Amino acid sequence: MSESNHAFQVDIPDYDVSFEVAPDQTIVQVAREHGIEILTACEDGQCGTCVVKVLEGEADHRDRALKPEKHAEGWMCACVSRAKGSHLTLEIW
Repeated sequence: MSESNHAFQVDIPDYDVSFEVAPDQTIVQVAREHGIEILTACEDGQCGTCVVKVLEGEADHRDRALKPEKHAEGWMCACVSRAKGSHLTLEIW
């Protein structure tokens, strides 16, 4: 897991929304600022409540909730995970 944070772009086509996640923010936090509620419980990467589907981009998985197989299928925890590159396109469940 990478411990360095960088800003990245998130696109959520179902909501027709794009936003930037700053190094000190989470996807969940910024989504809420844009009126998109991603369900959460722990907000610490342990429960898996905030799982979203990665449609484009590569996730930097920082959770402990999902198994590697789920990561490989494109699932990520939006409360702690970030983008490895400059952007992610997500589907909210």
